[in-house]
Amino acid sequence: MRIRTLKTLVAVTLVAAFCCPEDADAKRKKRKKGRRGAASSTNTGIVRHPDQLVYPPLTYQAPDRSQYRHELNNGIPVYVVTDGSLPLIDIAITARGGDYLDPPGKEGLAGITCNQMRDGGAGDMDPKTYDEEIDFLAVSVGVGSGNRESTASLNVLSKDLDAGLDLLFDALRRPRFDAERLALYKKRRHQRLERRNDSTPGIERREWQRLIYGDDHFESAQVTKGSLDSISRQDMIDFHQRLWHPGNLIIAVSGDVEPSR
Repeated sequence: MRIRTLKTLVAVTLVAAFCCPEDADAKRKKRKKGRRGAASSTNTGIVRHPDQLVYPPLTYQAPDRSQYRHELNNGIPVYVVTDGSLPLIDIAITARGGDYLDPPGKEGLAGITCNQMRDGGAGDMDPKTYDEEIDFLAVSVGVGSGNRESTASLNVLSKDLDAGLDLLFDALRRPRFDAERLALYKKRRHQRLERRNDSTPGIERREWQRLIYGDDHFESAQVTKGSLDSISRQDMIDFHQRLWHPGNLIIAVSGDVEPSR
């Protein structure tokens, strides 16, 4: 039954092709016409190759920073750019100083200090309470270090700006450096050190930095178990006081906020 049906379909197709040649010719002409239209589209501005694209000259006028620069009573410069498209505010704080300030034998001090400023509790709140307050407000607070600078950040809904600032500045001014959180950080960092040779790109990167900068340059300095274990809570307190003070900070603010606020 299926073979008979297939033969019938083939026969009908052949009859249609031979009995209606004008339809087939019309279809071929239509396809040719479409191809000619595509070829002639180059006359409408569509080029044949990307290297034939022509762009208008790019003009960029750098904004005048004096329009956005303000200064707090304690002398900290603040740059504010207003954008009310979303009810969010981003704050970034940069401190002059980072990993290059790590004393010999205490490599990792800048990084662990910044980490514990955020994770070790702040102000009157222990680490758990501080974390819960951040979660309740759905804000993002971060503190970290780089080779040459350290940074702190806050992302918060504009309606919760005051509460978010309290959390951020408690971490910057009054970190608790909780002993249990410090021990937990060191334990996790030890585990990372044990696995760092599992990645060949990581090995190549460390050796490349050593070859380029030498053994005594901060760019090639590596955190070790010994340097990590030698860092005490008092080391972090001293480093924090050295770095996070008004004369060493720059603040940038953008989002749904007015400079007067």
